[in-house]
Amino acid sequence: MLTKATFYFIFIFIGYMSLKSQYSDQSLIKSIRFTSSGIGLHFIAYFLLSLLGFLSYKINIKLIIILISYGTVLEIIQYYLPTRSLNFLDIIANLVGIFSATILNKFLKK
Repeated sequence: MLTKATFYFIFIFIGYMSLKSQYSDQSLIKSIRFTSSGIGLHFIAYFLLSLLGFLSYKINIKLIIILISYGTVLEIIQYYLPTRSLNFLDIIANLVGIFSATILNKFLKK
């Protein structure tokens, strides 16, 4: 039960952080960016979200599609926000995080 609650918390937190103004004070976040666009943050966020999802639910294509869709839709919404911008590298980092977690999960379950 704790894993599902953590999964939903991180799911909502990622959505919040994706849509809030990028001009807010984000000193912790700035310290762990791999590049100026935050590719490292995207990878880490979607890697952890995916692992928690796989621990909370049976790994299946539906969960993977939900995670991919969530990350992509959040990036598209950013295109329409005045303080955010659409970045295709962020979408790629999300995908790499999701697929890395999928591979790790399958490897660990063998």
